[in-house]
Amino acid sequence: MKKKLSLFLCLILSASLFAGCGAKSDSATSKETTTDKVVTLKVIHYLTEKPKIKALQNEADNFTKKNPNIKIEIESMSLDQYANVLKMKLASGDAPNIIFGSPKSYKDIVASDNILDITNQEFVKRIDPKFIANVTMDKKVYGVPMDLMPSGVFYNKDIFKKEGIEIPKTWTEFVKVCETLKAKGITPIAAGYKDLASIGGGCYTEIYGNPLLKMPDFRQDVMDGKTKLADLPEFKSFMQRFQTRNKYVNSDALQVGVDRAEQMFATGKTGMIVLGSWAIGAIRADNPEGNFGVFMFPSSDKAEENAMSTATDDTFMLSAHADNQAESLKFFDYMTSTEGASQWAQDVQVLSAITGAKATKLDPMAQDLSDIYSTGKVVNWLEAQDFYGQYNDIWMKKLQEFAFSPAGTDINKFIKGWDSEFDKARTIK
Repeated sequence: MKKKLSLFLCLILSASLFAGCGAKSDSATSKETTTDKVVTLKVIHYLTEKPKIKALQNEADNFTKKNPNIKIEIESMSLDQYANVLKMKLASGDAPNIIFGSPKSYKDIVASDNILDITNQEFVKRIDPKFIANVTMDKKVYGVPMDLMPSGVFYNKDIFKKEGIEIPKTWTEFVKVCETLKAKGITPIAAGYKDLASIGGGCYTEIYGNPLLKMPDFRQDVMDGKTKLADLPEFKSFMQRFQTRNKYVNSDALQVGVDRAEQMFATGKTGMIVLGSWAIGAIRADNPEGNFGVFMFPSSDKAEENAMSTATDDTFMLSAHADNQAESLKFFDYMTSTEGASQWAQDVQVLSAITGAKATKLDPMAQDLSDIYSTGKVVNWLEAQDFYGQYNDIWMKKLQEFAFSPAGTDINKFIKGWDSEFDKARTIK
């Protein structure tokens, strides 16, 4: 009975969501008339880091001070629930005005005409040209990225200095660092595999660096059935390194989430944590004076091959069918202004994706990431199509499942099962 009911609901949801009455572009007029009446814009997101949640609230508050007739109501939920809840809201006619997420991560929602085409809006010109492709689909712009998310290995400088550890430049050196810390009774790496944010951050830092350069279109090719994960030597190598890395994480990694992992690192209980720039605010909240730095994840034993994974991070889209589009566009105009985007960069301690915007002062961790970024040894992993919809669900689920797998799990067998799930997804596409 449960299965039949679930199938019935899914069919209703899909029919409503993809029926599509044609998304209005930024030339639409019926929903774009500004008035002096008080209106409320609804924002939905899955942010978990307190500094980012506060930054979004600051943006809303500062905007409302300048526009007293426009109130902003913010709703938060976990990443695990986000896609399904969002689709339910869109299907039921309860679409939020502003939707957190990258267009390429929600390609099915964009393709079903639920996201507003903002290509011709003036504020789009403020987006760093190097990253406009990240929010473009079929030559149309569907999102505004506020910042970049360079990723790397965060490390405790005091611990490294005390134990005489040099920053590793190769994978073999990285493993030796882990062994050294372990021998000294220090947990090498903080991890929290209970939630998907930590899984994604820890894995994307590696696989979307140097390995992605050797298989740039693997996500689209896997979704199209042109290749299998089992056919990709670089993917298998990544899985082997991930399995090795998991020998050095905290013993309760399967029971805790990203917040606890960040706290463990910040309070000196581990030597390292593998994440992206979004973690800086949370780490600082737990230890304002900590002596921390960041180095590039060394996935290769050829130091010159290593590259830093980066992409646009906090991105917002507009619903095509919600009321008060003019007010929503006005909010985007403020967020992408030098004032709004610089305040975001300062609050979150990140590199801005908006031309001319920057934090007044960067945390040493953010500065390290900025210095690596300036070398040009960077991979923009959202330039190409990302996994989306059911494919992304499978991708994240299997990454987490592997993290939960016991040491010695047969990687070839695991990858074969992963491919089987992608095959099934294509049959019900």
